[in-house]
Amino acid sequence: MTKSGFDPAAELREGILACREDRWKEGLQHLSVLHQEAEGKFKLPPAMYSYLGGAMARVERKHKEGIDLCRHAIELDPVDPENYLNLAQVYMLGSKRRAALRSLRMGLSMNPGHKRLLTMQEELGVRGGLVFPGLDRSHLLNRLFGRVRHRFKKKR
Repeated sequence: MTKSGFDPAAELREGILACREDRWKEGLQHLSVLHQEAEGKFKLPPAMYSYLGGAMARVERKHKEGIDLCRHAIELDPVDPENYLNLAQVYMLGSKRRAALRSLRMGLSMNPGHKRLLTMQEELGVRGGLVFPGLDRSHLLNRLFGRVRHRFKKKR
């Protein structure tokens, strides 16, 4: 804690915890204070930028700024899957499903067993590959054999 009573570690901890518990407005308050008070004085962890971006996108509807902050977090720490999760969530808030799926895939390449990434991927419903890649997705053979493959996978 500093002389002014500002505790950067506590603000970070409380801000990220609030965001993870879907209390985004409270998380935004903590992370905004941290960002304003500590920027230039302390080295801020990349996750702070990622969660700040997610909170800004949700609470203030600032999707572009949220995406930029999440991307900045990934530049600083490209192996943290939480950064990719937050970026995917911000993309979905901006109706950018394809970009969200790309972000999820990148995060899962860093940590294939990450539960929150897997949950979001399942919620979005990732399409399977084409049975006959040389044919269009809407081609009769791809549609029929795709259904057969789907039913077969469900039974296993």
